[in-house]
Amino acid sequence: MLRELLGHFDEVVLTQYTDNPRAVPVTELAAVAEQVGGRPFRVASSPTEAWEAARASASPDDLICVTGSFYIAAQMRREVLGTLRARG
Repeated sequence: MLRELLGHFDEVVLTQYTDNPRAVPVTELAAVAEQVGGRPFRVASSPTEAWEAARASASPDDLICVTGSFYIAAQMRREVLGTLRARG
């Protein structure tokens, strides 16, 4: 799946689900991304850090796509909604 995704984005920020000890460590995802090649990627230790990194590098016209399990999507949803609420 990572091989398919990497080719479609200019930049990728990898992170891990932090609320479950069975989550795949981000270091393992980074090792796979390194083997697959394709686009540059960054590693973030938490979804909050990943969201902040993606927002910092995105222009107003860019699309930030969050993908992964339902668990990571739920965790990232909190980050996105928090940003939207802060904007008013």
